[in-house]
Amino acid sequence: MVHDFEDAIINSVKANFPDIEFYYSCWFHFKQALRKRMVELGMISEFLKEFLKLFDFLTVLHRDLIVGKGIAYVKSKPKKIKGFNDNKQEEVEKFFDTYFVKQWCRPRMIPIWNYNGRVGWSDEM
Repeated sequence: MVHDFEDAIINSVKANFPDIEFYYSCWFHFKQALRKRMVELGMISEFLKEFLKLFDFLTVLHRDLIVGKGIAYVKSKPKKIKGFNDNKQEEVEKFFDTYFVKQWCRPRMIPIWNYNGRVGWSDEM
């Protein structure tokens, strides 16, 4: 099933079709959801723009490495972004602790946004 990361859709479809698998997702909507939460947490735009690019790495990393090494790697990189300071580190920690891990790193969610091991679209049809 193709969808745009809506929990309500996932829950509804799973309740009515328990054997269905979710394979595809919309990259735009994934990044949009991350950006929206970052803005809500007060991350400023130039820092946010560069920080958001780091999530591209997680989408292709082997799924078993995301929670742990992958997140630790992404958390360490904002220090190299222009304008980084201790307040930014607090924002990064808050983003991961209160949102990303809880929302996007649940076992059923990782295969939806992580593209590791997938073949091209035409090969999957």
